[in-house]
This record gives sequence, C-alpha cells and structure tokens, in this order.
Amino acid sequence: MKPGEPIQVVLWTDAQRAGRDGHVIDRMAPHVRVVGVGGPRTAEIDALARRLDCPHEDDYRKLLVQHSSATILIGSGAETSATDTAQAVGGGADVVALDAHADAIVDLVRLHEVQQLDGAGRRLALPSFLRCRGWASAADPLQVIGPPQTVAMTSFAHPADGSLISRLMDAWTAVLSLVDLPESVDASLTGPLGTSVPQSLFGLTGHLLCHARLPGGGAVLMQASDQAAAHHRQMHVIGKDGRLEVSDHAYRLLSADGKIADQAAEDRGRTDVIDLITDDWRRLLRQAQSLTPRDAESELSAMACCLACQLSARTGEAESPAKLKAMQQV
Repeated sequence: MKPGEPIQVVLWTDAQRAGRDGHVIDRMAPHVRVVGVGGPRTAEIDALARRLDCPHEDDYRKLLVQHSSATILIGSGAETSATDTAQAVGGGADVVALDAHADAIVDLVRLHEVQQLDGAGRRLALPSFLRCRGWASAADPLQVIGPPQTVAMTSFAHPADGSLISRLMDAWTAVLSLVDLPESVDASLTGPLGTSVPQSLFGLTGHLLCHARLPGGGAVLMQASDQAAAHHRQMHVIGKDGRLEVSDHAYRLLSADGKIADQAAEDRGRTDVIDLITDDWRRLLRQAQSLTPRDAESELSAMACCLACQLSARTGEAESPAKLKAMQQV
C-alpha cells in the first residue's frame, strides 16, 4: 500500500452490529476502503454489502483467503475461528477488533505466538478504555492516591454496540493495569438468559456483576452489561491518599482532604461509541504498535478473569483466575 492510499478492509459482522459497523466505515473514510463483507446470511448484512459494493461471504476462512493482505475488521467474534485469525495474522494481516475474537486462553497464546513472527500483523482492540481521552489525561495518579485499595469499574453497552465478552475483556484489562490478578472472583449474571450460563464466553449476554478479592486485601467491583440503554464506561479508584475518577472523556484526581489535585474534561455532550471507535482507530493508524510481553500477559490475565466470572456465575461459588489461567496454558 502506498502512503496516502486507503487501507483495504474486510469486515466480518452480524445482523445486530451491521448498522454500527457500517457507520464506523463511513466515518473512517477516506482512510479505509472495504473490499469484502462477511457474516451469517441475513438481510442486514446483505444490505450493507450492497451499499459498500462488495459480495457477501458467509465463510470466514474463505473471506480471509480471498483478501489475504487486507486488514480484518471484526465486528462480531461469535462466528469467527481463532485458528483462522491466527493464520491471517501470522501471514501479515492486521486485525482491528470491535468484538472479542477469542474465548479461550489457548487461542490467545496461539495468537501471541504468531504475532512474534517477522512480518506478522498487529491486533488492536477498539475502543480501549486505556486509550480513551479521559485515561490519557491521568498522569501518574497512583503517585497521589497510593496503592489502590478498591477499584470499581462500570462498562455498559446497547446490544448493537458490543458483546458482553468484549466489555469484560476491556474492563478487566483496564483494572489489571492498576492491580494484581485477583485471588478470587464471585460473579452473578442476570438478564435474558435467566439462570442459564452458556459454555462459551461468546454466548454471554445480560448484566454481569462481580466482586474480586485482591492479594493484600484490596477489592474490585465490576458491573458490565451488553443490554444497557447506551454506552457508558467509568472507573473509580480509592487509595489511602486520595481518589481517582475516570470516564471516556473526563478525569478527576482528589487528594485525601477532598481537594482536586488535577482534572481534565472535554465538552463532548453525549458519548457516541462510534466516535470512540473511529478516534481510537485513527490514532492507531498514526503510530506503530507491536505486542510486548507485558501486553500479552495482560491479555491472558484479563481472559482468565472473564473465564472466572463465567464459571462463578454458573457454579455460584468464587473462582480463581490464576487456576483457570494455569489450566488452560498447559
């Protein structure tokens, strides 16, 4: 690809998220050009493919083979194969993931292995809370508040904005940037599934609440939903010497006496998840980014916490992310 030319993209989506993904493509113009559209045979994806003047392919592997040099935009991970994605990344294809594209630690390990190859592609999860403007404004807040004693993370979405697994992976990645892997996770799932908890993380939907115990006595509270009215992400961190509040567009740091030590906010009005995605994607297009050992370990730990949430919601008991991580890495 020559400098200034649009990036060729193949999109894999589903009926629920085809509208969102079409808007993302529209707002990314002229930086990207869609050359292939894939997903289950539905009227919504057929209509998107016609609008983008692309054939509709319902076989993920075939789509990747037909466009082996294109960037893969994953709007829905449920029908994808982590093995096929790993093969594409190993061949040099970039992956831009608006949804989780793996639901097991062994799949992430394989993806990490191929990313270490010369000429391998990048994988980018969007929109990342750790790259949002609110978080970018928080310069070394732990120097003010001290080690976190409690972390409370909220991540809500409308069903069309993202799956529950993508919400959980993003939320746990953000939380684990501040604290160690929890010793135990106790979670409950409510919503459309009732008391039924699926075997696959891709099948999770509804409202998940969890309490995690940290080494040394700290705690994490997390609330995530893919059935909420609109996108919303926020984190509160309490330390011995102060409190930190971060959202997608705002940041506030309070010292122990309640005074504002630092703050920043954008006057953006209502948060638009499509704006968050495209802002993050454009920013990443301007900078090279490779997978570091720390990034890889963080992703594995986040997946372990997601699996612990899923298992705890099924068993009604507290579960250990460390044990699940060790079992799946054997």
